Amino acid sequence: MRSMLLPLHLATDARNLELVTDLDMSIDEIARRAAYEALGEDSAAVARHLKEEPSGVNHYGAVVGDETRLRQIVTNLASNTCKFTPSGGKLTIRTRLIHPIVLSGERKKEQVINSGNILNLQNVEQLNEEQTPDRIVVRIEVADTGSSIRLQDMAQSKLFSAFNQTEQGRHPSSAL
Repeated sequence: MRSMLLPLHLATDARNLELVTDLDMSIDEIARRAAYEALGEDSAAVARHLKEEPSGVNHYGAVVGDETRLRQIVTNLASNTCKFTPSGGKLTIRTRLIHPIVLSGERKKEQVINSGNILNLQNVEQLNEEQTPDRIVVRIEVADTGSSIRLQDMAQSKLFSAFNQTEQGRHPSSAL
């Protein structure tokens, strides 16, 4: 995600749009924990590394996935935002760890509930801070202040159809 921010900053600056990022540091911490464990570090050493070198300062985690598709999807969404959001608008990119939910105390549980996580807490793998999952699920949100996609276009499954443009997309000037 971070590697996509520079081109997005350039695109939003060119259109006089504000780019807001809200990247969930718990994703980095789980990825870093897994990397340290893969190097043979015990749980005490991993905890020490994470405490002495917090995620988001100079240290970031790496998550393995389909980078090409992820880049394509986020870039396409951001590109559409730049096209259809009037100057002075805002593009927000947000990541959230969906699975597993790492719980350590009541405060974290409140954060999960307040973050809009729709998963049932009773059916979700709950990890202590010392555990590392074998897989994670991350939600990536791209939001903007531009013209919305009509409910009719979403209901007719036009959003993810190949080479299809919604009626709103054909008339970007109508949003101004």
